Amino acid sequence: MDLLTRQDHHVDQTLQSLQMAIANHFSPLRDHEIRLIDIKPGKPSDSLCLRLYHATLGRPTSPHFEALSYVWGSPAEPIKIVVEVVLPDSTLRNDEFPIGRNLAAALQHLRYVDVPRTIWADAICINQEDYDERAKQVLMMHDIYHLARKVVAFLGPEQDDSDAAFEVLERIGGKVEVDFSSGIVTPLSSSVEPEWVDMKQQLHLEKREAVSLYNLIRQEWFERLWIRQEIGLGEHEGVLQCGRKQVQWRVFCKAIFVIFRKPLVVDGFDVAEWQNFQRCLGQADTVALYSKRRFRFSNLRRQIRTSKCSDPRDRIYGIMGQLRESDQITFMPDYTKSVVEIYTDVTKKYIQHFNMLEILNQCELRPSNLSLKLPSWVPDWSSNLLSSQVHAVLPAIFDLLPTVATIDDRLLRAHGIPCGTVSQVLHKYELQEDANPTEIIQALKKLLSEAEKMSLHENGETREHILEAYTHALWVGNFGDRWYPPVPHEPFYDNCLSIVRSLLNCDSLEQPFLQEENSKRGLGRAHDTCTNRALFITEDGHIGLGPASISAGDELGLIFSCSKPIALRPSSKTPHGEATEYKVVGECYLDRRMLGEALLGELPRYLSRLLNPDNVTKPGNWGFIDTRTNTILLEDPRIEPFLAGLVEKGLLPDPSIEKLEKREVFDVLVKAGYPLKIYNLV
Repeated sequence: MDLLTRQDHHVDQTLQSLQMAIANHFSPLRDHEIRLIDIKPGKPSDSLCLRLYHATLGRPTSPHFEALSYVWGSPAEPIKIVVEVVLPDSTLRNDEFPIGRNLAAALQHLRYVDVPRTIWADAICINQEDYDERAKQVLMMHDIYHLARKVVAFLGPEQDDSDAAFEVLERIGGKVEVDFSSGIVTPLSSSVEPEWVDMKQQLHLEKREAVSLYNLIRQEWFERLWIRQEIGLGEHEGVLQCGRKQVQWRVFCKAIFVIFRKPLVVDGFDVAEWQNFQRCLGQADTVALYSKRRFRFSNLRRQIRTSKCSDPRDRIYGIMGQLRESDQITFMPDYTKSVVEIYTDVTKKYIQHFNMLEILNQCELRPSNLSLKLPSWVPDWSSNLLSSQVHAVLPAIFDLLPTVATIDDRLLRAHGIPCGTVSQVLHKYELQEDANPTEIIQALKKLLSEAEKMSLHENGETREHILEAYTHALWVGNFGDRWYPPVPHEPFYDNCLSIVRSLLNCDSLEQPFLQEENSKRGLGRAHDTCTNRALFITEDGHIGLGPASISAGDELGLIFSCSKPIALRPSSKTPHGEATEYKVVGECYLDRRMLGEALLGELPRYLSRLLNPDNVTKPGNWGFIDTRTNTILLEDPRIEPFLAGLVEKGLLPDPSIEKLEKREVFDVLVKAGYPLKIYNLV
């Protein structure tokens, strides 16, 4: 009940009444069976008539069908329709079904005039009151939407000039190809003008075009969680439909990708209209992007953060079919379990199956009255994780280290190495997601001004190194030229460093440099990364960006198989003050501590890590670039002296990774004097 408002609870009761009324018409499904409906032909003015029957999924003789993706909407004032139900003995029975108005509108718009149309729609085809059937059908969602001849995403009747929006989408999406893994845009043909694929070139939309597009993408369908899986599984033959107008889903995805990333110019938009348009573009882009990339369980909380569903358990169940193959785990939906049980169970299964702890990146300590009573190492998928992802890849030698010691419903014992302790929180970035550009400049300027009061130069750093540290922290090291090849939709490092200088050195917020398109893009990215985060400094002088809840005394640990430092708060201590248990505060960016320095030592400042964008949802290592000569090094220069040090201490016969791999690496490194430990996370 604490997850529902009173209004939500009333709607939930009304929905349950509607589902119970429909459930009375069902006969049980057998293994691999689904229900299908034939929409009987008719004119737009005719009443809806349906035929409901069982079919076995995936057989050569199975009927061809289309799958419907739509928003259930309000269950109030349902429409009664006549349904011809085919019973198990093949006899027919005419029943009267109450269905929601949104579903009725979808079926009316999909109906053909002269022939039946076969559809799968969850509200009619699943007995929502039978938890066992519901769980089995959820497991079959992947096959249902994947095997459908087409997935039709129905937004509603034609309204608000939606036909004009479809024309814009067709025009833009028909000019380009998009590699959704790397973000690289290329022309669809040689006749396409170069400016369409240059993400730095402005895109002009007339106000009517922008308003019609805004009204289309602000439809509730884009906010619904289940549609992410539905359209994603059928995207190869998916269409977006409003009224009787359609656009292919792949064309929509390409158009939104370009519109969202190009500097957009719309004449006549005021500030509020512009912010609402950008917010809806971002939502639509997220839906489109992950229908192509699919979800990673290790970053799921961010990827579905703006999506809505009435049951928080569906934040797991509703995406299982859309997980990438590398993230698939066997997990049987069970609607009799509580949210806490499900979130804990699926986290344990993920950790045990993959022996990896990257899932800790989604954990964030929040006030107890705002979150479920979960262990701190279990992500609370029911709440919004506002901070953006930190991209990091550790050297391959870390793959040799042990990860999980033990795990149960309360305690996760994980191997790691300390990499600092928070000395002071410099300033929290206090700005809402939908802030305007002027507010962003003010907030970033204040963040840096407060940091400047802490006399960071007393730690022996030069002024230039401090500015570099600010830049790395504010953008969490994610610069367009950090990738190989460079990605055009991320700001480049030199531009971000210039932004930091401008924010610190100017009094006017109207400085021309900050109004340039490259600067606006960089400021927007800094806003994304700093939202719900705080700038801090460690006892040994490293600047970092961590969760807003981070505080002095929090320890920073590099948990093996988790690629970023994690802030950990001691929750119990020995009489001597040594921590025995920790709560996970959240992931951090820590300048000059993101490349395994706690184990391998400092990387020369003239070397920068390069990442491979071909697999952007889990970046790969592409080596290092020497900024003095602009040459690329494929090998980490620290590995050879690290191994040589183990040989000198008599712990390895010769300096090779292969020899180290054959030993108990954790014990070898402890004997070598490295401060490895087991963290007890509760």
